[in-house]
Amino acid sequence: MVARARKKVGKHRDFDAVMQRVHKVVRAACAEAGVKPKQLAAVGVGLLACALLVINNLRDRVGDESAGKRTLAVRLGDHATRWLYIGSMAAAFALIAVVALSQERYWLLLGLFGIVTAGPGLMSVQSG
Repeated sequence: MVARARKKVGKHRDFDAVMQRVHKVVRAACAEAGVKPKQLAAVGVGLLACALLVINNLRDRVGDESAGKRTLAVRLGDHATRWLYIGSMAAAFALIAVVALSQERYWLLLGLFGIVTAGPGLMSVQSG
């Protein structure tokens, strides 16, 4: 029983060491780029807003094309617009992790649970 408890503490210690290294790398990358974590968080929110506009344009693409409108979805085409949406969502969720790790505020990683709700929509967009 005592040996199990010690192993658990050892694994926890290893996890902390890994997270500290990740924190240092992310923090150094932000400092090197001259970017503050608040700015990264704002970019993530902006990417979510852009993804909403992209998916709306994708839905209206056929009607816009027949009406002669030159929206981004019409210019990029169906396939590329779908990947733009998926990429915007993926980048927004990646920025949640970057901000959480750079600030050592691991509770911010709870925002990644949004992938659970976004997942079915992303899969339907990808499949067409």
